[in-house]
Amino acid sequence: MSYDRYKKIDKRRVIDSPKKAIAYVKAHSIKTRERMLFCLYLDDNLQPCFFDAYPDEMQMETATAQRDILRKAIQLGIEKVVIVTMLDLENSQVGDPLQDQYELVEALNVAGIEALDHVIMSPVGFMEATRSVLTSVKRSWRKVRRLPAPVAA
Repeated sequence: MSYDRYKKIDKRRVIDSPKKAIAYVKAHSIKTRERMLFCLYLDDNLQPCFFDAYPDEMQMETATAQRDILRKAIQLGIEKVVIVTMLDLENSQVGDPLQDQYELVEALNVAGIEALDHVIMSPVGFMEATRSVLTSVKRSWRKVRRLPAPVAA
């Protein structure tokens, strides 16, 4: 079960940069903890459809978050997601704190769902995984083409 079970969100915004993704997460999350996983489900115009948050225990110890994210994306017909991870990098456990997120992005790619970015938030700032850690995230924000809005007949 997710923390904010498939929260319906405002579709007027366009999420086309890591800063906008972080601002959206901060504006729509009830309470952020030191280690949480957030998922923004985007439509073809990069407008958010749903927002989900997963607490530390669920994201780090089980594959429940991965299954929930994949299931919801497939049910909605979503082809693009943005993953935002909040980490306290100074107090992280021994080993790679992002291993579960690597696996999540790989699972999304196998299912044909594009992970536009994996943004890692910390108390001192943020880092885009497209430029650093995750090689499986294929495209940067600048390469994503937004579709024109449908014209009313």
